[in-house]
Amino acid sequence: MFVRHGQSTWNVEGRVQGQQHEPPLTELGRRQSRAAAEKVRDLGAALLVSSDQVRAAQTAEIIATAVRLPVHYDAQLREHDHGNLTGLTSEEAMRRWGSDPDTPYDPDAVQGVSGESARQVGGRMMAVLASTQDSFPPGPVIVVGHGSAIQLAIALLLEEDLAHMQWRQLENGAVARVRDGHYELL
Repeated sequence: MFVRHGQSTWNVEGRVQGQQHEPPLTELGRRQSRAAAEKVRDLGAALLVSSDQVRAAQTAEIIATAVRLPVHYDAQLREHDHGNLTGLTSEEAMRRWGSDPDTPYDPDAVQGVSGESARQVGGRMMAVLASTQDSFPPGPVIVVGHGSAIQLAIALLLEEDLAHMQWRQLENGAVARVRDGHYELL
């Protein structure tokens, strides 16, 4: 199961979050995290793993109380590194980066200057998922992370070609499950 972090202060401001800054959850973000915790409380999770970024860690701590599991933090679950676009508003990033709707999506393109590609993000997300299977007892895993990174992991779990993947809307605090080749929002 994947849980997207609750609303952060930068979500409110419409800023590209990436990895370089640590905006905390808003009060709404804490409520969203509590609602996500209620959704996963009785699903029998064996492991809770989270990005170590503040907004995800705050969400994971709320979930940990509900599911009575410790949080295992992993830097590989961090958000897509958007390089020099981080901190800009979405409009500023579009002006700087540009986007032509007729240009095909390129999963190997690096975001901004010094960022990372979608394929790189998906690769590190899948590496964490593989390591949880090898290092922890079997059972459902709750992964607390970030919108773009979670979407890429879901696409890879569903064996979608990243160049033509389906972008799924994951609101702050959303809980998504991938099981037996199927995706669902809880």
